[in-house]
Amino acid sequence: MGDRHLTVLVPGLSQAMRVCRTSGTTYVLQKLINRGAKNTLQTDSFESLAFSMFNFHQLGGHGLPVAAVSYYGITDKRPKGWCLRIDPAHLEPRLTKLFLIAGKPLAVTKDEANSLIAVIQELYQEHEWHVHALDPDQWYLIVPDDPGVITTPIAWAMGKDIDSLLPAGVNASLWHARMNEIQMAFHASPVNTIREAEARYTINTVWPWGSGELPELTEQVWRRVWSDEPLTRGLAKLGKSQLNFVPKNTVEIIEHSSCGSDLLVLGGIWSVFDTSEPDHTCAHLRDLEQRWWRPLWAALKARVLNSLTITDVGLGAVTVRNRDVRIWPQWPRFLTSNK
Repeated sequence: MGDRHLTVLVPGLSQAMRVCRTSGTTYVLQKLINRGAKNTLQTDSFESLAFSMFNFHQLGGHGLPVAAVSYYGITDKRPKGWCLRIDPAHLEPRLTKLFLIAGKPLAVTKDEANSLIAVIQELYQEHEWHVHALDPDQWYLIVPDDPGVITTPIAWAMGKDIDSLLPAGVNASLWHARMNEIQMAFHASPVNTIREAEARYTINTVWPWGSGELPELTEQVWRRVWSDEPLTRGLAKLGKSQLNFVPKNTVEIIEHSSCGSDLLVLGGIWSVFDTSEPDHTCAHLRDLEQRWWRPLWAALKARVLNSLTITDVGLGAVTVRNRDVRIWPQWPRFLTSNK
């Protein structure tokens, strides 16, 4: 039987570990990290890490086509045209600057998303805009042609002054004007009237990012991928990997392990690790410890896996081989106890 390798990508893991470093929630994970060989990553975001893990190298002046690949990952449909994300957001004035708030703090509902998307569709019906809310806080825009802008990923812009982060490129002024038009239209929406009355963040803008066409991947990097996250699901489909949703625990993964390299993605771009809520973050780390790290440690000891790599932007890539741990023949007990 050949070598069996598993890589586990956990977006936000290193940041969560810093938040919970004194809580004792990562004992086995720390043992894996301490015994593993560490490699520094040449990436600065979850998106760039995900693309690099599928050997995708961007050409030209555009950013990574996050929107197109994620759309394909969710719908299994190739977008007909150019795709970009226009996620709902809130601009908060602080003195002379505007700061971006998006994602979980907005708690956008499905009805609110549908109502505001209808506003956008009406504004730009002559431009053949097609907007889809595949998740209430993740909106996808499909347009016929290249929008001609270079954008900033929303994760980089959240909580920051947006002045230097707005769309750039040949059509920058056009997109600034469109963002202003959408802001004015959203201001008049009943959605924001209700939100303001309830002292909630208004949804007063959209943030364009992740623009591009659906690329082609020429090689199969991963034999099998387990993921619920849209971007890595889309990359797995393009890369001709066997694709599955994430199981409840390691049993399915170990049972299907065979010669080759597999990828497990735990979490997504809106990471389960919201470090503004430490108790919530530490509870997720405890769950990972019980459901994943303990059984995977045991599988290494039993030589069911030849090696395990744990990766995240802040962590790098840490690879533990079965020779780095002692033999522990009772590993099935740890797998089945988490069913």
